[in-house]
Amino acid sequence: MIAILSLLLAVLAVCIVLMLKSRQGTQVECSGQIHSVFGDNQTLPEFRGIYTLNLEKQQGFLSINGSFRMPDATYTVQRVTRVMTAYSGNQQGVIELKPVSEHVLTGDNLPEELYRRYIFSPVSVITVNKTLPWSWLIRNLYSPVLVCTAD
Repeated sequence: MIAILSLLLAVLAVCIVLMLKSRQGTQVECSGQIHSVFGDNQTLPEFRGIYTLNLEKQQGFLSINGSFRMPDATYTVQRVTRVMTAYSGNQQGVIELKPVSEHVLTGDNLPEELYRRYIFSPVSVITVNKTLPWSWLIRNLYSPVLVCTAD
């Protein structure tokens, strides 16, 4: 009887370890509104829009929709980017995003160089902190906090 109980406990422990390993990495599924002003005077560009994130263990999607305003022009941004995700082993909640493919929707007229410079660079590092079961605080080097909530 003790041998059977020990075997069941060992199987349960293995199952728990495998389940925790398969869930390693922050999983984020949310969207949030953002207003980014890229500088401290009125001649620099700004972006107003919605970021939608669906990040899993090793990959995910980032959808960016909004309006990018320069002093002399206003552009529409409508892009969906498939990303590879890498989680930092030494800092919890630090995620590196690398674009794998990008789909530019027909309404998007923002020049590529402005998109890469101001909105989503080829390699982005964000920090993700879960605040509630349905809400995350997301930061990167160049922005304030984005409050991102589940739909």
